[in-house]
Amino acid sequence: MSADTKNIVIAGKNSIAIGALDYLLTEIKYPPSKIAVVINKTDNGNNGWQLSLKKYAERRSVRALTLQEAESSAEVFFSLEFDQIIKPNSFKSSCLYNIHFSLLPEYKGMYTSIWPILDGKSKVGCTLHRIDRGVDTGEVIDCEEFLINEFTTSSELYWLYLRKGLDLFKRTVKPLLTGSFISRPQHPIGSSYYSIDSFDFSDRTLNLKNTAWKIGRKVKALAFREYQLPEFNGVPIVNYEIVGERSQHTPGTLLYECDSYVLISTIDYNIKLFKDRYTDFIACLEIGDFDSVVSLLKNITSIEDRGSTGWTPLMVAAYHAHGDIFNFLLSEGADVNACNRNGTTVLMYAKDGFLRTGNRKVIDRCLSSGANIHQRDFNGLALADYIDSHTFDQIMLGVKL
Repeated sequence: MSADTKNIVIAGKNSIAIGALDYLLTEIKYPPSKIAVVINKTDNGNNGWQLSLKKYAERRSVRALTLQEAESSAEVFFSLEFDQIIKPNSFKSSCLYNIHFSLLPEYKGMYTSIWPILDGKSKVGCTLHRIDRGVDTGEVIDCEEFLINEFTTSSELYWLYLRKGLDLFKRTVKPLLTGSFISRPQHPIGSSYYSIDSFDFSDRTLNLKNTAWKIGRKVKALAFREYQLPEFNGVPIVNYEIVGERSQHTPGTLLYECDSYVLISTIDYNIKLFKDRYTDFIACLEIGDFDSVVSLLKNITSIEDRGSTGWTPLMVAAYHAHGDIFNFLLSEGADVNACNRNGTTVLMYAKDGFLRTGNRKVIDRCLSSGANIHQRDFNGLALADYIDSHTFDQIMLGVKL
């Protein structure tokens, strides 16, 4: 059967599953009647901080199947953040693929946003592989590698996985549909696996009888605001800084405390643990208090800390047209192409700020920094769809309103 008539099933959640479905429908122009989805058990049809595949599929008139129905009808099956066990022998097709959030063979199984950070990894990635009877053990087809640094949080890593995983899907889906690809067995050297009980998320306290580096790793590994934050004496901690002087006191001794941080002795070096002041940080962003934004930067989990709204700090600065803060956040590594839970981009918020204030510094900086003017939100709309053609031309040509 030719690629354009194969029955495709996408199973999973969040922006990777929705983005894959959207890519098939919008970019490849795949017939909606030839696509179906399998919904995760926790997907109630509403967008939270994780997006609902059920809601998006209903809007695009794509039918939903049970896993059992998919087993008998799917000719190509994609698992993209899917929450059920796949039994290959139950499928009529052998074209079963998964995108796993690690560079296989390492970090099979669970918590792939946690373990690389605890281990101090600098290179991570996503792997496209065949689904076999094992746990993430199928033959590797392709991967997408990227770098993280000492201060990357588990939340940031998860969002990077979603984006890079979608890039991997887009790059490989046509060869997968036509069968024009090569797969290779995973190598046993470097293979690792973590089960569902391998990490205790109920324990958010920091073991201060450890090295400063290891304490810092735990801070970043637990810094996932939607789930949990690490704690010191019941106070949420979002960041850390290893101080130059060697510790002269018993590990875990409180040396100093203020509104922003505590200073603690460890096995080797003293460490500052920064308290969560996200609410204060966002308030200063909204009013354009540049000095306070700078001073409070370490009191959020990261430059991409989304909070309950799904807005990154750069989105807030863009919406309020605060050019100096916007430039500062970019210099600190903020992502100019980030989007919120509805797919609304930084550029779209910059457009709002421009139209409201007439100040075009932020939108000009967006465009000069590589903002994608064609990026669509999860309503299928790009920047040009939200404004008339005259206003769009003015934005693009730098002509004042």
